[in-house]
Amino acid sequence: MRGLLRNWRYWLVIGLIPGGLTLWVLYRTLIIGGTQLNFSSPYALVYSMFISPSAWQAGESHAVTWPWYALALALVHLCVRSDLDLAVNLFLSGAFFGIVLLSWPRLCASYRVYVLATVLVSISYHTGYEHPYMGLPWHLFMAFPVFIGLGQIGRYFWLRMLWAGGGFAGSCFLILLYVFGDWIP
Repeated sequence: MRGLLRNWRYWLVIGLIPGGLTLWVLYRTLIIGGTQLNFSSPYALVYSMFISPSAWQAGESHAVTWPWYALALALVHLCVRSDLDLAVNLFLSGAFFGIVLLSWPRLCASYRVYVLATVLVSISYHTGYEHPYMGLPWHLFMAFPVFIGLGQIGRYFWLRMLWAGGGFAGSCFLILLYVFGDWIP
């Protein structure tokens, strides 16, 4: 018992994750009024806890499925109908996966688990047949520890400038697509 009390900081850190989720659910319930937890199945509980009930307004159907199935649906959609929105989302996601691979060896074990779980959940979220993977790059950004590992790569000035220049050019490209209405994040 003394050991548990002595390591109270570790328990506090572990408790921050469910505590943050609890605060988010309470905020959605009390302030936004958008949470009605569904305990009928584990899938329904996770869906009602993490996905807003108003998500149907952005697309006709949303589902959490196996990552390879959601990816296959998106690729089939891209092959059948040329969709710039989906192409940009898949390109940005591919770039993010490259960043994950670059930073993976430099991440501690807890960051790796978090990044892997976040990426798998993000890829598994299928947002409908009209716009599959809508917002996928934003969902992937929740795996932010990859940028900690990526920051350890830039020891040289020219490499930091390459990252900064590439990020700036990419941001300008995305803003241009957004202004013309071709890509809505």
